Amino acid sequence: MDGPIAGQPRSALGASRTGTVQAVARTSDPVRFVGASWWLALVAIAVLQGAHDGLHEHLELPPLLHLVRDAALAVPAAALALVAGAFAIARLPGASGRGSIRARIAWVCVVGCAFAVLSIPGNQLHGTLFGAEAEEGLSVLTDLALDAVIALVGALLALIPFALAVGLPVAATDPSDLESSPRLRPGLTVAERSSK
Repeated sequence: MDGPIAGQPRSALGASRTGTVQAVARTSDPVRFVGASWWLALVAIAVLQGAHDGLHEHLELPPLLHLVRDAALAVPAAALALVAGAFAIARLPGASGRGSIRARIAWVCVVGCAFAVLSIPGNQLHGTLFGAEAEEGLSVLTDLALDAVIALVGALLALIPFALAVGLPVAATDPSDLESSPRLRPGLTVAERSSK
């Protein structure tokens, strides 16, 4: 029986997905992942707070505490964006390892856009939790879009130097590398992998 892609059996599609998940898991650096999540959240939130200077919340905190509190709220969105970036580059053709410029560019673009989209419900949650004022004279949709663009700018300001100085928290794995490496080849059992 064919899978969702005509002519490709369901088992091949499942093995392909499994191989991608395995490639991401095997090539991830947890320390870089956590560091990147916090760095992305801190820089992007600092940019958002700078853009919203002059707006007030019900309970005003000292600036550093305010930044850390809001960044902690944004870390889950940053982590999800990083996961999206990891899967985007996990099987990027022609890119392999953490140093590939192609992988770095793709990672920055995917993570930045994912974080910008995820920041929309995050900003709404922030406003609900802390009673933040809305921008005067803007429609709800315009305010959401503006916040997403500001979050994208903040994300790019965080991600570009991180990708250049620290490197990616996950290595790109060229699909041809998966086929040549028995440890990453989709569809193999654990026993088959360890015997190769």
